[in-house]
This record gives sequence, C-alpha cells and structure tokens, in this order.
Amino acid sequence: FSGERVLQPKGGQWVQKETFSQKKPLCYLKDVWETKADQGTYLVKYQDNDVVTHVYGWGSGQSLFLAQGPDNPSTGDIQYLIERRKGTSVICAHVIDTWKEKPAVKEVSFREEGEGHMVIEILEESGEKRIIHF
Repeated sequence: FSGERVLQPKGGQWVQKETFSQKKPLCYLKDVWETKADQGTYLVKYQDNDVVTHVYGWGSGQSLFLAQGPDNPSTGDIQYLIERRKGTSVICAHVIDTWKEKPAVKEVSFREEGEGHMVIEILEESGEKRIIHF
C-alpha cells in the first residue's frame, strides 16, 4: 500500500529485520512490526495524501507483520501487510476499502460456520448490508 500507516492493531513489538527473513524480497523490509491478530476483525489504515485505505482482516490467531519495503519496480518504499499462519488448511479473508471523499464500508465482521466455511458481513455507510458466504 502506498502512503503512511496511520492505524494498526494494538500490541506487538519491533522485529529485527534479520530475524524476519534473509531471503529476497523480504530481506529488504524495514521497520517491521509484529503482532497477533486475535479472534475477530482487525483493521489497518493507510493514508496517501487525500487517498485513504482501510484493510479489514479476519483475525484467527495468526501473526501480522507490518513493514516498509521496496515497490516494484523499486523506485521507492511501500507499506507491507504480511500474515503468517501455521497449519495444513488455512483460510484468509480481507475486505479493502479505498476512497478520497468518504468510505463505502462502515463495519466488517468475519465468522466461521462449520469447518472450512466463512461468512463475511459488510455494513456499508449507506446502511446496506452485504453477506458473503464461501
């Protein structure tokens, strides 16, 4: 994501770049912050001048890494949001809302319904509710 990170989940710690990864391209990351995404919805906010981006993610105990690193082509730095989970079966879910004047999304919730089934509820600023099953 371009711009600056203006909100991140609470808690966490700075991570030594060398302990995060020594392999390309992750070895180029800097200012790496690690936290746990607890059960429920987490929110990370970015702002690039007058463009705002909200990333809503499903927290299920995974590690979240927020960092800066090179874009592609490498002309500057961008923001990275990296999730790491362990297991043989993993579900990742995100809703991304980007705007200049006002957001479309007011609230997002994630929940599991049975093994391997996910429901995402999106409440829009207009009051409309969208429900996604997968």
